Amino acid sequence: MTSICLTVLLGSLSIHGEYKINPRNTLDVQQPWAVSDFYSSKTSIKMVNNFVEIESSIRGGQDFVIYNIVGDVVMNGVFDGSISIPMHRFETATYLIRVEDSNGLSTTHKLIKQ
Repeated sequence: MTSICLTVLLGSLSIHGEYKINPRNTLDVQQPWAVSDFYSSKTSIKMVNNFVEIESSIRGGQDFVIYNIVGDVVMNGVFDGSISIPMHRFETATYLIRVEDSNGLSTTHKLIKQ
């Protein structure tokens, strides 16, 4: 009985359900990430004098989205490091603010505008 193999990006897949990861070279091997790496960046979201202040230790474009409690997008945009968003036109309500970096890691905070 012969085994047919299909070459994929990082290895080979045999018809018999066996899967092996065979790096082509050292560029295919990356250092493992620790859980602490995901939390090493600090993102602060707070309300100050009717402005939402978002500050992050990550540099580069980050997306933010503000949702109302129903889940509708009220505002979105991109910032680099920090941004101050005026809330005087927003209704008194509860909002969710999600910030996502270029790696797809995100954090969500609840904000209550009174």
